[in-house]
Amino acid sequence: EPHTADMGPDTPNLQAGGPKQALVCIAPCLARNRIMAGLKHAGLKAHVPETPAQALKNLEYYVYPMVVIDEAFDTDKAIASYMNNMDMFLRRKICFVRLGPGFETGNAMTALELSANYVIKSQDLEQEDASLVNDVLAVALSEHEQMYAVFNDSMKAAGKA
Repeated sequence: EPHTADMGPDTPNLQAGGPKQALVCIAPCLARNRIMAGLKHAGLKAHVPETPAQALKNLEYYVYPMVVIDEAFDTDKAIASYMNNMDMFLRRKICFVRLGPGFETGNAMTALELSANYVIKSQDLEQEDASLVNDVLAVALSEHEQMYAVFNDSMKAAGKA
């Protein structure tokens, strides 16, 4: 049996010793470059699939602490649907961010409607002030961690995590 003493339930299934990874489902553009730079700033390494099918395959094998999906990349909503139907034990470990031209960055109701943790207006990533991306990703991650901190602690105390 493999040694798993340091692999608690909160440890994502990532390559040993490698940085935490985020799945970035955005076609090549300025916004993607900025998201990738923002993830690097947050200590996450970007995993960038070429196609929605490749993204789905990645999601089957890895639990990413953050998944960023652009509406323009996920045209048939297959990735979003996969995320929405994911087992809740795994889904709670992921900060799910959706990008779209019609979103208002940080709008909690839109995020809730989309079963996402955070939404970003695509155009906001094209602004001259690139530091916005670092702030947005930091807020999204910290809100996600705070939201589930008490829940995860309760599950551990109950011996269910």
